[in-house]
Amino acid sequence: MALLFGLSFNSFADSARVYCATVDGSDWEWLYEQDGSDTEISGEWGIHIVNAQVGFRYLTIPIQEYQYLQNRCDAMGMVAHPAENAFSDWYIFQIQFVKGQTIFAPGYYSRLSHPFSGIM
Repeated sequence: MALLFGLSFNSFADSARVYCATVDGSDWEWLYEQDGSDTEISGEWGIHIVNAQVGFRYLTIPIQEYQYLQNRCDAMGMVAHPAENAFSDWYIFQIQFVKGQTIFAPGYYSRLSHPFSGIM
């Protein structure tokens, strides 16, 4: 397990579609509701800066909501991921605990090159 050190910047609240994927990103599928509609979730998008050259995007959601989504993805042997749309990069969830602490959920994510260019 790798530890990530860096800075995180929250940007805006929004909704996202949810998909389940293998940790290495080799397989994925959309998570659907029982009525066939997309599974959507609201959260706060942010960017985590690993260093001046690399960062990644994430969606912060409460632990209860993450656990619900992850339990559904567990049935497929996968982990939950947020997506803006079918063509978006790969993002992960940041899980917020009741007392405010946060951790990043496992998953595959796209690296942002020169992440500071998207913040200012």
